[in-house]
Amino acid sequence: DNDGDRDGNGNVEEKDEEDDSHMDECFICEDGGELICCDGEGCRKAYHADCVGEDIDTLPLTWFCPSCVEEKESNDANSKATESTSKLSDEGDAENDKGNAG
Repeated sequence: DNDGDRDGNGNVEEKDEEDDSHMDECFICEDGGELICCDGEGCRKAYHADCVGEDIDTLPLTWFCPSCVEEKESNDANSKATESTSKLSDEGDAENDKGNAG
């Protein structure tokens, strides 16, 4: 039984046992060394503290890379916009109901 996938040439490629492991090089400078790993769900990125402007001595226990922070902020902004649109729609419906009541 073979757990690998076939590449374009029909050869079987072995699956990496550690698909959920983090990168071995910094995502920014592509060098190895002491790296900090992102705690974002499904994120495999790792960075040198200096490359992301962090102090390794004061790093929080849970750290999110710039990409995950940006994605979270974008999702939060979209959620707030959706909530605002929904509230405006609900208020408009209430105004329409008052006009039709009478």
